[in-house]
Amino acid sequence: MALIAQIALGVIIGLAQAAEPTGTLTLLCQGERMSRSSSDTAPAQEQVSIGIIINFTDRTVKGFGGDWSLPIPIHEVNETFVTFEDHQAGLFEASIIGIIEFDTGDMEAVMKLSGKTGKLENFYMLKCKPTQRMF
Repeated sequence: MALIAQIALGVIIGLAQAAEPTGTLTLLCQGERMSRSSSDTAPAQEQVSIGIIINFTDRTVKGFGGDWSLPIPIHEVNETFVTFEDHQAGLFEASIIGIIEFDTGDMEAVMKLSGKTGKLENFYMLKCKPTQRMF
């Protein structure tokens, strides 16, 4: 029993000492964005290609451009995925939540905007690959 407790303690200490990743990871993500507004009778789908930058040091995700130009705080990161989310309130309410799975490259995100003139929802279903610098 004492041996099991020592092994468990060693694993816990090892996990506690595991460093979070630092630096940035740049991804090229391609797939579909489905948009739906309160005035639409049917959602609109389009193919999109976006560059995503995961900044592990600042704990932010960037790259949704005009849809969401602010850095999005990372909620959780581990060896298999990163989740991100943000909420803004003011003249309109806006929220975004998403996940990027490192093993598969799948990214799913939902962005919602609402104000006095209506609502807009964007659903992203993308496949991401790391990019390499040219120079």
